[in-house]
Amino acid sequence: TVFGQVKRQGRYLFKAGMTVKDLLNEAQGLSDRADADAAELRRGNVSVIIHLSQEGAKTLEAEDTLTVLEK
Repeated sequence: TVFGQVKRQGRYLFKAGMTVKDLLNEAQGLSDRADADAAELRRGNVSVIIHLSQEGAKTLEAEDTLTVLEK
């Protein structure tokens, strides 16, 4: 699931080995208002800020939620 500053927010079919970058591609990329390097990754009850430029290859889990932050 991806929310925030992407072109197409929503829930996408999870595929084993899916990365943050893959999910962003499914959402048709970042919007013009997106902070190109900051997103919140929620896994269970834990939320962390990730740097997209450094952690785009991070592997996701089925119930993860990514929220791309605004500039």
